[in-house]
Amino acid sequence: MPEAWSLKDSDTNAGDYVLAPIGKLEKHIVSMRSGVSVSTENKMTLIRSSEEFFTLIMPKSKSHIPIYTDLDLIKLLENTRDGFEMISGNMRAKVSLSKIPKLIKLLGERYSVSIKVPRNYYDAYLDKGVKKTSSEDTLTKEAMQLFEKDKVVFKERLKAQKKPITKKTKTTKVVKLPDKGKALKLVKLRAKAILIKQRQLDAVAGV
Repeated sequence: MPEAWSLKDSDTNAGDYVLAPIGKLEKHIVSMRSGVSVSTENKMTLIRSSEEFFTLIMPKSKSHIPIYTDLDLIKLLENTRDGFEMISGNMRAKVSLSKIPKLIKLLGERYSVSIKVPRNYYDAYLDKGVKKTSSEDTLTKEAMQLFEKDKVVFKERLKAQKKPITKKTKTTKVVKLPDKGKALKLVKLRAKAILIKQRQLDAVAGV
């Protein structure tokens, strides 16, 4: 976070400022020096009170009751038994540096807490996104290569599906019929054999 940056600067020109979700400022809040504070749009203040601790301050108002009585938030405080203390009409609590990321996430996701920051600061530090690591770049390249291979395979399969399917003609087994002349000859031979057999049987019987 730039040392000269402060959210308490005069905001006479509303167009020079932009509301940013508190989650976008996590690394900037964690890196604040002792004595530096940041204020949210719903009138909460987070002060870097020492190297190891932050102090969270909010008004004791109806709109803030759900926040300072939130049991999940109280678990992140240094005093988990009593939670927030009322001092000079405000609710105060200490939060260790290690719990700040979880606190910021809870405030952002559950209560949509935002912070007003100068537009030039937002454009320079918050709106550019997180720079990809080399490992992320490698994974992205590998994913794109696999995607291109899948596209080629898909196109080949699509072409194969569009090709006309040649139906196999069912071959009928042709039974070759015997020649009529040969068939008649066989019938006569069988009849003659039966007649001879009959005569032999009659002779044996003495007819």
